[in-house]
Amino acid sequence: MNEEVFKLLTSVIVKGRKVTGPVSSDRMLNDPAYARTIFEKIEQEGDEELVLLSLRLRDHLGLLAATPAVEADPVKDAAAAKEADKYKFGARS
Repeated sequence: MNEEVFKLLTSVIVKGRKVTGPVSSDRMLNDPAYARTIFEKIEQEGDEELVLLSLRLRDHLGLLAATPAVEADPVKDAAAAKEADKYKFGARS
């Protein structure tokens, strides 16, 4: 762990203590699920400075790109495809 990550980690833990309660720095570094729950609590609070610090820490820990993507609803996609097929040929095509 380099100096910048250490500073970010301590800043997030100290400033986020009132939002999250006690935070284990060891678990933050080694348990991605625990780190995500802490980051979610911080984001829900809405403190801009704390959110920016947590985003920077997430980036250094490699958790920023690993956020789960929202999956598309297959029922809506099928309905949209059916609707698109309905108007393929018409007066203006």
